Amino acid sequence: MDNEKFQELVLKHLEDNAKRLGEISEKLAEHDRRFDSYDKRFDGYDKRFDGYDRRFDSLEALGKQHHEELEKIASQVEKLIQNEDEITDFLLKRRRRM
Repeated sequence: MDNEKFQELVLKHLEDNAKRLGEISEKLAEHDRRFDSYDKRFDGYDKRFDGYDRRFDSLEALGKQHHEELEKIASQVEKLIQNEDEITDFLLKRRRRM
């Protein structure tokens, strides 16, 4: 094989490699565009989930507040029942005395 033919083969090989690298580069650019699209979608989902997190935090705070209010009401009801029992006992004792 003479030097000129060898150089032609090397150049052809380099051209083929450059062509393949160009195709690979195009595919990678396409994948990058897809990933950018996915990133944008995920950013949208993140924003939605942040909104849901804030809502759940708000609901949790309201739930705690309502729970505390219910505990206060339950305590007041217990006191009313005790007072009613005491009044009933007092009236029964008074009736027995009569």
